[in-house]
Amino acid sequence: MTTSGAHDDALRSLEVVLADMNHADFSTAVRLAAAIHAHRGTLSRSAELFALVAPESLGQAAAEGAVALLGIGDADGAHRMLAASRLGAPTAWSAGWRLVTTGLEHSVVDDGVAGLAPLLQSVTALTPVGRDCVMLDSPAALAALMALHLGELDLAESVLGRAVAADLGGPRFRLRHQILLGWVAMARGDMDGASTALDEAGAPPSDDTRDTYLLHAVRVGIARRSSDTGALAEAWATARTAVAETSVDLFHLLALGELLVGAARLQDEHWLAPQLHQAKAVLDGLGQPALWSAAFHWYGVQAALASERPDVLIPHADAISEAARVSRHAQTLTSAGRTWLRVLKRDVDLSAVTEAVHGLGSIGLTWDASQLAAQAALHSSDRRVSLDLLTLARAAHSGHTATSASPSTHSRSSQLTDREWEIARLVVQGFGYREIGERLFISPRTVEHHIASVRRRLGAPNRAEMMETLRRLVEGSSTTEAQ
Repeated sequence: MTTSGAHDDALRSLEVVLADMNHADFSTAVRLAAAIHAHRGTLSRSAELFALVAPESLGQAAAEGAVALLGIGDADGAHRMLAASRLGAPTAWSAGWRLVTTGLEHSVVDDGVAGLAPLLQSVTALTPVGRDCVMLDSPAALAALMALHLGELDLAESVLGRAVAADLGGPRFRLRHQILLGWVAMARGDMDGASTALDEAGAPPSDDTRDTYLLHAVRVGIARRSSDTGALAEAWATARTAVAETSVDLFHLLALGELLVGAARLQDEHWLAPQLHQAKAVLDGLGQPALWSAAFHWYGVQAALASERPDVLIPHADAISEAARVSRHAQTLTSAGRTWLRVLKRDVDLSAVTEAVHGLGSIGLTWDASQLAAQAALHSSDRRVSLDLLTLARAAHSGHTATSASPSTHSRSSQLTDREWEIARLVVQGFGYREIGERLFISPRTVEHHIASVRRRLGAPNRAEMMETLRRLVEGSSTTEAQ
């Protein structure tokens, strides 16, 4: 019943057993109900259920109990559950879930990198026995989330691809894996690929709030990265229902961060205040673990920049700096954040920005890297430096980072297509869409589409900054041609 999608019916049936703590099947009912509540976006309820049973009585389910407790920030409870899980039968299922919990437990210590290996091993262990089984979460999804927090996009894509091919967890988790593949594409700056992955995933069942939340976060992220304010407003408005229905846990942090930045762009981030409070409680309960906290707080920094609230930025920046004591990933974010703040103060150092862009690209934040370079180009008073930075932004957006920018790389082809460049020149000269269309024998709507593409390629957050960037490009091109 719980694998067919009839979660409401299953919960009603389980209520009879859960009402009697002496029932012979009480522990089994706890495990099944906990898995359903995890799908419904309330892992806190799952943890409450597991807490009703002595860990030793849960058998192999104690490992899943450890995942739930760790997910809500109860490290001590999770440790007791993990210890109890070692007493279970030596089945592939038990061994696989012990690896899951061991990996997650390692993820909250030091830089957390040691947790990746056990989680990846758990996917291998559970693949033969995990199809169409009731699970609290997918080990592949958990491994992918950990890899995404570390900026290991190739690793996340690989483990998710294996899970899809093996149909690990059946239809419920196939959807989760495909949405996360969309996240990977989005993180790489491939918005078309991300949209395609979401289309292939389809809509989650109405009772699967956890994946609905994740799906909305990707849609908000795609709209934000495409600089499409209308689409962003629409995606955010649709997401707010899932936000209200979901209780944030450790495994929601990336999605919450993406929603936060999107909401900040729309000056609507107050809607997320309760969830931000929950996220802080979870991270504090685990001692602000570097692996999970650094990526989340990076989103907090970006949201503060988007809403122009430096007072909100400081706690997030401090948290990343603290994580940098043990994490190279956090060290990269700290350095990039400091460079970004200097850029916003119009203090643009080409070598510092280049280093920060390379650093962000190395940890999978290619879109952020492109945005940093583009903003630095807009804030530089040196035209040649601006052109170098625009080339760097384009390279970062494409997943490549140039170590230097020679005069040849300043050519228009490194930034725009021939048609886009032709239209850009006319726009800078003051021609309207209709006039440009008449000159080039295309429709005004086609001109508008080209201009939207130009804005995305340049990473300009609005039309005014796009125009300023185009003027610099046109002036730089004219100077180069004259030489």
